[in-house]
Amino acid sequence: MVGNVPISLVTTARRRPLAACVASVFALAAPISAIADSWTITSCDQGSSGNSVAKTGTLRFALSNATSPAILDLTGLTACSNSKISLTTGELETTIATLTLLGPGSNVLAVDASGLPPSYGDRRVLKHAGGGKLTIQDLGVSGGHIYHSTYSVYGGCIASSGDVELDNVSVSTCYAKAKGGFYPALGGGIFAVGTVTLNNATVTESFARSLDGTSSKGGGIYAGGSIAMNNFSLVSSSYAKANAGAALGGGLYTQGNLTITNGTLSTNSTYSGSARAKGGGAYVKGNGGMVQSWLKYNTTKSGSYRSYGGGAYIAGNFTFTNSTAYKNDVTSYNPFSVAEGGGVKVVGNFFTSYSTIRDNTAHGYSSFGGGLNLDGDVVTISASTISGNTAEGGYAGVDVVTGHKPGTTFQISSSTISGNKSSGSSGGLYVDSANAKFYNTTIAFNSSVGAHSSPGVRLRTQSPSTAVTMESTLLSNNTYGNFENDFEITSANPAVFNSGNLATPANNLIRVTFVSPSVLPADTKQGFCPQLGQLRDNGGLTKTHALLSHSIALDAGNNFFSLSYDQRGPAAVNGIVDYPRVLGPVGNPIPKADIGAYEVNQADVVFDTDFEGCVPLPV
Repeated sequence: MVGNVPISLVTTARRRPLAACVASVFALAAPISAIADSWTITSCDQGSSGNSVAKTGTLRFALSNATSPAILDLTGLTACSNSKISLTTGELETTIATLTLLGPGSNVLAVDASGLPPSYGDRRVLKHAGGGKLTIQDLGVSGGHIYHSTYSVYGGCIASSGDVELDNVSVSTCYAKAKGGFYPALGGGIFAVGTVTLNNATVTESFARSLDGTSSKGGGIYAGGSIAMNNFSLVSSSYAKANAGAALGGGLYTQGNLTITNGTLSTNSTYSGSARAKGGGAYVKGNGGMVQSWLKYNTTKSGSYRSYGGGAYIAGNFTFTNSTAYKNDVTSYNPFSVAEGGGVKVVGNFFTSYSTIRDNTAHGYSSFGGGLNLDGDVVTISASTISGNTAEGGYAGVDVVTGHKPGTTFQISSSTISGNKSSGSSGGLYVDSANAKFYNTTIAFNSSVGAHSSPGVRLRTQSPSTAVTMESTLLSNNTYGNFENDFEITSANPAVFNSGNLATPANNLIRVTFVSPSVLPADTKQGFCPQLGQLRDNGGLTKTHALLSHSIALDAGNNFFSLSYDQRGPAAVNGIVDYPRVLGPVGNPIPKADIGAYEVNQADVVFDTDFEGCVPLPV
């Protein structure tokens, strides 16, 4: 034996003629279309009739008679009644391993199962049991449903034992419903044992529902492998709901990784009556990445237990680039259970750049991280704005909780944290990493209500000490009631700033802090109002606070971190203009950086008309 292959088969293979070997190589290299079993679907009827010799007939007939790899061409069906192949006698099923369905357009033709009775049983559109890859192009899939109490419940519209790829496809109004204490509901719209890929495809109005003690996972999509969404794909208006079990991934659930490029997760939700709920938009067991994408209006709620990740829950690492998390919500109705991460909850490392996290919420007595709740060892925020987020418990903008692990690092550069509101403490930023690094950043206009509040930055130092690097950073206008507190250290462990080189200029402005001056760099500007403009579009991809014409922060900063651009970035990123990090007034022979995330450029129009004032300091 060689592995699991008998030696006789190995020696036979070695004796094949050279010509046969060459032919096999060319066969492997040939495109699937050249070797596929091609069929033409000539009828809109949902029955099983056709001609095996001519390879024509109904879709059901072709699925029963074609061999793998197969291409079934539906492009000629442009005049079906109601633009549908309406299933009335049962779902479509096939064991073809590699299968491609070609349609005339998702708005021209849909395969629809809504006419099947909504009783117990399998009423999907398509069950792909071949174990290979199912590809669907330019077709609609709708109305599938499955409902069981004693069998597995998966794939309301599409169920595949392999991979699924959807190109220019719409999947809609599908559900998987489980009643019984043994079988979860998986994939209201799509279930795949392998990967799921969406290219300009939509999955909408689908749900996974558990009526008893089991879980529901993936209202729109469940993938045993990874999920990729590309080219303006959308998963929307879907949910995972469980009466007593866990509810995970209202829009999608993946056991692998998630990558979204030019895609949107919107208006999805998870809800569990008495167990955990995670990931209103997405639950990702592996790593996640979003580029030029939206995560918006998603919700995660638990009636009596923990709730995590209104927009998304990422168990691994997460990269969020040139993207927006907007108006997502996490809620726990049990005052003794936590709700974390209104926008995103990330267990692994986190990186974001040129992104916006705004107007997300965390509801509940023990709710934390209205914008971001981050548990990873390495957190990096660059050229981004985190604003308008709220938390009823605390830490409204960014909540970095490492559990005081040694070696952990938080870093923020050329970014703005503004206008976040906490009903507890720390409206702007809470961080307990062993290393905390601040470069050319503005943290302002955050607020909190707690009696011992730290509305701006709350740093919890570790034992034996926390290493803090702070250069050219602006902390101001962070208030609780009529009082201001921009920077606070909340434990007895020491914070060592800039490696102890306190005499070396660091060019920070911290308007109000109760931290001893002996701890901070000696040149730290305190008591000055920085004269910041309102948070608005000043160019670039994210909103910023401009420095107005008489700001003490003008030409008073540094570029210790060697940044080429301010928060607004280069034209290569924002598509408009370069915004250099260091640029002094006209005629200044030695340009200097400004303090904070915003650098006044020659093309900027600077007014004082939208000046945001500072609260009076105690006399």
